[in-house]
Amino acid sequence: DYASKNNISKFSIALSGGMVSSLVLTLLKIIKDRSLFPMELEAIFMPGFFSSSLSYDLAYDLCRLLGVKLTTMPIKFIHSTIRTAYRDSFHSEMLGLADENIQSRLRGALIYARSNAIGSIVLNTSNKSEIAVGYSTIYGDSVGALSVLGDLYKSEVFALAQYINKLTNGLIPRDIISRAPSAELRENQEDSQ
Repeated sequence: DYASKNNISKFSIALSGGMVSSLVLTLLKIIKDRSLFPMELEAIFMPGFFSSSLSYDLAYDLCRLLGVKLTTMPIKFIHSTIRTAYRDSFHSEMLGLADENIQSRLRGALIYARSNAIGSIVLNTSNKSEIAVGYSTIYGDSVGALSVLGDLYKSEVFALAQYINKLTNGLIPRDIISRAPSAELRENQEDSQ
């Protein structure tokens, strides 16, 4: 409804290989397949220094199953340049939360650059649990014109994914649902921490 009222038919999703972004993309694909509303879906995987090869494999598998093109745009080189510029300007290293959040903000800036270039709408890939506890980066993973899962708690996100898999005979790869959630912004990070 939002997209049709605003004459938008292109959607860009930052796909991490994690549960929430995978569910957002899957829901859009289901909507596209079951409606007369013309949609173009684009998934963008933006690996950083701490992104695992499993994340890429899962993002790739999901896009293959959904028939959605996956574009990879690494952020680690830009991240390295920003670390150097920070060190040169402030004469100290960018560490901890500052270094973690800059990765998320780079992804937000890049997906919006793509959105502006092709006239797409960026879909937010967060949920109510992350927002409620502050586990979200302003101008980073919180970007997006529409928060598709914004009214769902993380437990409901997993329940919805399992329900969709039951109806579709496993459209979402099982490892996406079963793996421990992680933003992969530092070594061995898990959301539960």
